[in-house]
Amino acid sequence: LLDTDGSGALNMNEVRAAMSLLEKTVSNDAFENAFRSVDTDFSGELTFIEFLDFVKVLRDAEGIFADDGCRLPSKLKFLDLRIIRCALVHFGCNKAYVSSLSMQDTQDRFCYYFGIYPNDNIHDRLRVSSVAELIELARRLGQKSRRTLN
Repeated sequence: LLDTDGSGALNMNEVRAAMSLLEKTVSNDAFENAFRSVDTDFSGELTFIEFLDFVKVLRDAEGIFADDGCRLPSKLKFLDLRIIRCALVHFGCNKAYVSSLSMQDTQDRFCYYFGIYPNDNIHDRLRVSSVAELIELARRLGQKSRRTLN
C-alpha cells in the first residue's frame, strides 16, 4: 500500500503519502530532519524499521503521535538507545558497530562525542529539548569533527 514503486523501501514521497494517509501534518523542516536522522545509510529510502524509527522521531520531536507531546528526556539514562545510536552514526561511527555496542558503551561514546557526563542534564548542557534538535546537533558536530580531521 505505501511502497508504490515496489522497491521494498519507502522514498520521501511515499513517506509523505503515508503521513497524509495517517492524517498527520508535519512541517517540511521537521519531516526532512526526521527523514535524514533515520536514513543513516543515506539511501534516500527508509526500510520498514527505519520508517518505524521515523514515526518515533516525529512523535518525540513534534508530538504528533502522542497526546502528551513527548520531549527529549533530560537525562541520558532515560534516552532511547536507538536515538543514541542514531546520533553516534552522525559522528561517522559505523551503524553495525554502533548496534553491536552494549548500552553502557553506547552511552560512554555518546558522552565522549557530545562532551558531557552521564548525569548531566542534556537540555541544559547541549541546549536541546527535542530529538530532532539532538540529531541536528549530532549532524553539525559530526560534520565539524570530520572537517577537522581532513
